[in-house]
Amino acid sequence: MTQHYILPDFDEASSSQIPAILQLINMGYTYIPRHEVETHRDGKNQYILRDIAHQALREINPPEISDKSIDEALFALEKIKLDDGVVKASEDVFSDLLGGRAVSEIIDGKRTSPQLKFIDWKEPSKNLFHVVAEFELEEDLNRRPDIVLFVNGIPFAVIENKKASVSVDEAIAQMIRNQKYSQTPKFFLFPQILIATNVNQIKYGTMLTPFEFYSVWKEKDAPKDYESKVLESVNKLVDVKTVTQIGKDLLRGSYKQVQKQTLTAQDHGIYSLLKPERLLDLVRNFIIYDNGIKKITRYQQYFAIKKTIAKIQTMTENGKRRGGLIWHTQGSGKSLTMVMLVKNLIETITNPRVIVVTDRIDLDIQIRDTFAACNIKTGVQQAMSCSDLVDKIKSKTLDVITTLVHKFDKPTNFVDEDNNIFVLIDEAHRTQGGDANAMMNKMLPRACQIAFTGTPLMKKVPARLEGKVISKSQSIQKFGGLIDEYTISEAEKDGAVLPLIYQGRFVDQKIDKIADKFYERLASRFSESERKDFAKKCISSSVLEETSQRIEMIALDVNDHFLKNFKNTGLKGQLVAPSKYAAVMFKKALEMLGDINAEVVISDTLAEEGKDDVNSIHKKLVTEYMAEQKHKYGSLDSREKQIIQDYKKNPEGCELLIVVDKLLTGFDAPRDTVLYLAKQLKDHNLLQAIARVNRVFDGDANKQSKTAGLIVDYSKNAKNLKNALELFSNYAPEDIENALLDTESQIALLKSIYTRLHDVLKNVTDINNSNAYIEFLADKAHEKEKEAFYDDVNKFIKQFSVCYSLYDFHDKIDQDTLEIYKKDLKRFVEIKKTTQLVLAEKVDFSKYKDQIMKLLDKYVSAGDVEVLSKEISLSDMNEFNLYIEDEKNGLSDKSKADAILAQTKKVLRERYELQDEVFYGKFSEFIEKLLNDLKSAKKEDLAFLLTQAKEIQKKVCDYEDNDIPLNIRNNKVYHPFYRNIQKFFKTTGDAYTQIIEHIVGLIKSSKVVDFQNNLNVKRKIFNELEDYLFDDVDEKLSADTIEQITKTAWNIAVQNKDML
Repeated sequence: MTQHYILPDFDEASSSQIPAILQLINMGYTYIPRHEVETHRDGKNQYILRDIAHQALREINPPEISDKSIDEALFALEKIKLDDGVVKASEDVFSDLLGGRAVSEIIDGKRTSPQLKFIDWKEPSKNLFHVVAEFELEEDLNRRPDIVLFVNGIPFAVIENKKASVSVDEAIAQMIRNQKYSQTPKFFLFPQILIATNVNQIKYGTMLTPFEFYSVWKEKDAPKDYESKVLESVNKLVDVKTVTQIGKDLLRGSYKQVQKQTLTAQDHGIYSLLKPERLLDLVRNFIIYDNGIKKITRYQQYFAIKKTIAKIQTMTENGKRRGGLIWHTQGSGKSLTMVMLVKNLIETITNPRVIVVTDRIDLDIQIRDTFAACNIKTGVQQAMSCSDLVDKIKSKTLDVITTLVHKFDKPTNFVDEDNNIFVLIDEAHRTQGGDANAMMNKMLPRACQIAFTGTPLMKKVPARLEGKVISKSQSIQKFGGLIDEYTISEAEKDGAVLPLIYQGRFVDQKIDKIADKFYERLASRFSESERKDFAKKCISSSVLEETSQRIEMIALDVNDHFLKNFKNTGLKGQLVAPSKYAAVMFKKALEMLGDINAEVVISDTLAEEGKDDVNSIHKKLVTEYMAEQKHKYGSLDSREKQIIQDYKKNPEGCELLIVVDKLLTGFDAPRDTVLYLAKQLKDHNLLQAIARVNRVFDGDANKQSKTAGLIVDYSKNAKNLKNALELFSNYAPEDIENALLDTESQIALLKSIYTRLHDVLKNVTDINNSNAYIEFLADKAHEKEKEAFYDDVNKFIKQFSVCYSLYDFHDKIDQDTLEIYKKDLKRFVEIKKTTQLVLAEKVDFSKYKDQIMKLLDKYVSAGDVEVLSKEISLSDMNEFNLYIEDEKNGLSDKSKADAILAQTKKVLRERYELQDEVFYGKFSEFIEKLLNDLKSAKKEDLAFLLTQAKEIQKKVCDYEDNDIPLNIRNNKVYHPFYRNIQKFFKTTGDAYTQIIEHIVGLIKSSKVVDFQNNLNVKRKIFNELEDYLFDDVDEKLSADTIEQITKTAWNIAVQNKDML
């Protein structure tokens, strides 16, 4: 018979920590009791379990490596110094774990240096996996992570658990805090995966992962048996001795292993991320150091690479490896996907040769630098010319070669038929046509081509683009099939990118009559054809875009908008100019205004960008500006790098980049928040440009976080939003769903939310009495209205924050209306907060904390901000009572009693309405009576009623009542049966108690996993109960009564299955 344990259900240990440990045990980890952990280390500042590590390393290393060398290697690994910083120390540890460490041995009389392995990566089962709870750390401060996983005695993963009522963000914040200087940074050199969970949500990162980059994991394209395997890992019974020990370690008592029917996010996440073979795979193949920043794969990257590796191992008829297309939306980490793919190729294919092809100089440099920064067992070489590219391919170098596609353009008879050449094609929609592409295919006929793009692919190509790009179906067909897809909608749901808000602006340009006459006089000397050519060249839309008046008006508008919304926030922007001349003019105009630190980033070659060759005056101005920059800074390349670094890393540095074509594609600066478009961009170029501002950014310390990307369009078609969105009409809708949100819709949405909030409250009779609103929402009859009100308050906060940065919001709402919105925002928040408190509901604004802080810093007192940004967790009695007794909350005795009774009523309903109807009914009556007494109570009676409320609360929360006999009072599994079956019997006292004990015993002896769904078990229990009641009970019961007792006992067992 299954062993049962009785303990609380809602604390962190019972709801999250212990279930995680039990699941890990079922997945192959061995639990080390807390009292035994200390026997495996010399002190709490030693993190490797030395004896376990020695045993494991002895098994996986050859006998010629001595025990002494093993001990010395472990000692050296643990004693790594932090003199060069934690990142360098972490990278050294990571390198040792992956590659091992050379040790000195004398073998056959000769000194040799065999490589000692810390981990057997190829055969995971040969390693030792352990799990420890509350692992104590001792550095500058003492900390105790909830769960630490060890591989061969070395810390490999950490889990921070929270109960469901606490946001997972708190677990992430705790994880980040513990890694900081003066906390426990040395410990975190070892764990490779850091997990935060609150049962219903799970996120992961690695050492020093910023808060906003902790990611969700989804088991993409999971096999059919995935769910059943996760369920097995959760529900398989762990031996009683181990469960008992875990209960003692974490609860100072016993614990009941629960058989689950529904899996949680925590169950899925732990199984997917921490299965021993998956854990080792993630660490070995999917963690990289990108320019000193440690990064771990996102799930879409992981599965795309896994699919690619599987596909390239299949061949076409001519021995060419099969490739394909990876379509991952912009902002989802395409460059790092390439790097991780190459890292996996090196581990999978013998001597792979990789060529990365793109079509822009800045992208080529970026990709070269990314590969160089990640240091993945291979060098990187950039092809400098067509002949240099051919020479590098001829050399059969194993370094990654990066090149522009046009460097394949030079005809050559050279052919390399190696089928271990892998051509990674960036921005495949642009690099897959033309002579250069044909020559690449001719030169490398058996190369495996793997194409990447983040730009939505057209279902049908418009006539004007034929020959330049191809459709989605053509792209998939050309590269051999779609390997993996990750859309904008998926990225937004995962929090990998932010939504984009589009706003059209218009600069009206008028030509006066004198200019008209001057043009007519000038054009009269030309023939009709010459006049058309003159008009096309000299008064085209591109020329009008560069007039000084237009530039100055846009500069003033940009200045005001940025100053109002983003100045001193650490959030930054880009201004896209139509030409280099315009870029320089924008710079001069903004310098004159003197409010924004703006810098120009343009190429040194005049013919390369824009159309500056049209006007010699324009060309001269740009030439003079570039000469001045060279005089000041020497190299323009180094100056550009300095500006970009300052823009990306320094919150107080360069705030606005003025560009033409550079940095519009492939540029990744998460703090990039607003894109001002003073230039017409079309097709993929527009899509890629606007994706610069959808990156996630949590904000600098004590500064505003980024909630959306903003596109402000001054281009000629921006007056009408329809024109701006026309571009997307030919794209696959599933690829661009929610790609852009327009200003008009945002303002309309704000107004509709505001109207809904007032509609909910319009039936409040006494509008001048604040308590009337609370009473209205607290009334059961208005439950739906209350929930709608709660939801819309949160939406109003978020939407107000979004709209406040939009021009049209201020243009279309007068000051009086804006003041009403501000005032009502505060009122709505106060009504919601107070209602939740009185009803003992969870008060949690953490999801909208950023927006609240931004808005209420401006509109509401500091005291209100403090309350709203704090999560009030009211799920257990002690925590709840501490809050309501806090004097600063200013609650009267009546309010305290109301809140206590509401919380008690909530607990009673959630736990006992179905599980124990008699207990529920009895205490519901007590609560209703006391609530009625409170309504009419005199002031002097309130203290007594408050005491009564606390007594009822304690009994309900402890599931205690004096109606249960002493001999079964401590075993609460009998309580619901005792109370709810009593009405069928005349028998009382010990005789009745013995009947209940026998009924419960019969049910427990037949209980199996999912017994409530098993008809055979139900039939067996019914038969045994009926036989017992008919044959063995002294009191003569009718057949109907026996049937009622049997059904009641069965229903109680089903409702209390977790207690049995």
